[in-house]
Amino acid sequence: MAKVHARSLAEKIPITMNEDHQPVSDNQKIITELTNFVGSLARDNVSLTYVNWHVVPNKLKKELWEYTRVYYSNEGQKWVYSTLNDAWRGYKSPMKTKHYSNLPNDDERRAKRPDDIPLEDLKHF
Repeated sequence: MAKVHARSLAEKIPITMNEDHQPVSDNQKIITELTNFVGSLARDNVSLTYVNWHVVPNKLKKELWEYTRVYYSNEGQKWVYSTLNDAWRGYKSPMKTKHYSNLPNDDERRAKRPDDIPLEDLKHF
């Protein structure tokens, strides 16, 4: 997603939403890039310690929405929030299973903790 983060404000990509509040474009690559970008924001910025999406602070959700709008011109807040939720949940669930639930004790969990999961987050799984 470095390509998106390196984009200037003048290169903001317009996104149109359909009647179901989903992004549409003649170029599917733009929609794929937007979806991947929003997913990376969720994985990189939302802690795995939250029990579910509803307890993620609204302030954080709004910051991620506003950051998305820096690079994409759209009014799809509902879609962005839904995509953030899906990406975060899709990341958290297998991480929790692989690095917590499937391991018998905290010592093994700490030993097999991937670098991208902070130790404090692992303690709160």
